[in-house]
This record gives sequence, C-alpha cells and structure tokens, in this order.
Amino acid sequence: MDPAGVRLAVLADPLRLIEVWEDAVPVILVDAAVGGPPGRVLVHDLNTTPLPDSGAAVTSSHGVSLASVLELSRHLGTLPPCLVLVTVAGVSYELGAAPQQEVLDAVPRAAAQVVRLLGVRRAATG
Repeated sequence: MDPAGVRLAVLADPLRLIEVWEDAVPVILVDAAVGGPPGRVLVHDLNTTPLPDSGAAVTSSHGVSLASVLELSRHLGTLPPCLVLVTVAGVSYELGAAPQQEVLDAVPRAAAQVVRLLGVRRAATG
C-alpha cells in the first residue's frame, strides 16, 4: 500500500478528532473496547451503524467519550462521510497497567484491518 496521503494522529483528547478529521476521507479510528473476549478485533462502519453501547459512563479515561464526540460532530455537521472504527477488546484499563497478552497478540490483526480498509476505501473514493 502506498502511504501517500495517509495521516496518522495519536490523540489523548477525543475532542481534537473533530479538527483532525476535517477534509479527511476515509477516517479510520483505532481504540480499545470494553466487552467481548480479550483481543477480539471488530470493525464498525460508524456512518451506517451507531457506536456500540458499552454501558459505560459518558466520560472515559480520555475525559470525554468517543460516542459523545461522534454525536457532537453529527450535530455540528462535521462527521466525516467515511468513518470506520477498529476496536481491540481488553479487560483491564487501569492507568499504567500493561496490556494483556491477548491484546498484544491482536495488534497485528487490527493493523491488517486498517491496511485493508485503507485499500478498500481509497479505491472507492479515489
């Protein structure tokens, strides 16, 4: 895959997503997920399916949840036309805790999904 035009952003504050994804197509988010067996990798098309409800509070370890940012962006009319979320399920989310082996083992599968999505989405939009 040619990385030209691909921009990687690592953000601690999900609210920054709204400015980062401006004019970006496609947008592929990668994040940890609560629920499911540790290491499970899922792909969610957020333009056609709402963010899965984790039952978690509106806030997160980031201060504000991804679901809240998506709803704010939808309300502002700034939601990207092609928005996909790749998640890796974990178990322990304590600050400073090392990832479980199942999560570490899932990273290459999650990365492969991102590469696959970039190829599919770029072909569809390019």
